[in-house]
Amino acid sequence: MAHQADEAGLIAAYDASVQSLLNTADVFRKLFPNSDNTQSGHAGEEGRWTESLIAEFLRRNLPSSLEVATGFILDTASGMRSYQIDILIHDPTVAAPILRYGDAVVVMPEAVLGAISVKHTLRQKKLAHELRELSAIGRLCGRADTPGPYLALVGYQMDPKKSYKKFVKSINETYVKVFTELSERPERIAACEIVESVIALDGYLLHAAALAKEGSGVNGDKRKKVPVTWGGPGDRWRYALAVELIAGLSKRYHRREPRVKGRGWPSLAGRALSKFDAIPIACESRPPLSAATKGHTAPV
Repeated sequence: MAHQADEAGLIAAYDASVQSLLNTADVFRKLFPNSDNTQSGHAGEEGRWTESLIAEFLRRNLPSSLEVATGFILDTASGMRSYQIDILIHDPTVAAPILRYGDAVVVMPEAVLGAISVKHTLRQKKLAHELRELSAIGRLCGRADTPGPYLALVGYQMDPKKSYKKFVKSINETYVKVFTELSERPERIAACEIVESVIALDGYLLHAAALAKEGSGVNGDKRKKVPVTWGGPGDRWRYALAVELIAGLSKRYHRREPRVKGRGWPSLAGRALSKFDAIPIACESRPPLSAATKGHTAPV
């Protein structure tokens, strides 16, 4: 006899997955510490280790038709290309990679479902640069007939040198400053260029509603701003962080594959996010603006 799934069990499973990521992240640092035991003596390899943990988490939780890799995006029509992306989620059934080498790929923009930058520690001083580079990926992958990719910045921990209050204030203010400035360019900004998630796995989430509600259209002018919210530790914060990543990618997959019904997620009761700003947008998505950038890295 079939039984109704217990929502609390699903929440517990995702909570445990995120806790496992936190428990495992520092293994490399403990095996290969620097001289004063404050961080790894091999920062590059530690970076690959922390990226691999998030990548494997996504592989376990996304449709098997999607691939999770590292690599580059190349628009063969315009000659525009991205920098190397820590985690690149693409759909080879839409367009096979142009090149595969080891665990890395070079893919076309139309195959990209998501791009994630991974850091061990989320710090305010590097945030603006990371956000602008991710935004450039959204601009490169923009298409008039399909939602833009899911863009996220994920850190394992908040800056330990700042109090929680100061950390949140610095991250929130920097985020709004970056995207307000981008929205004030002559060409303004599309929703597909806005980073949807900034996450610290030990207890912080910033969420922008970059993906329009289903049925509102991709290129319509039904909304003028993208609201931004944030939240901190709570009864279900680990679960919320896991769902933020999986749902952000899954919703785009299901939007592109309407024959596949998207799943529902357990409620986030007790995990309220606070509104704090909104980013003005020109449209939901649009083709990349490549006239002055042919043959160069995606514009920032």
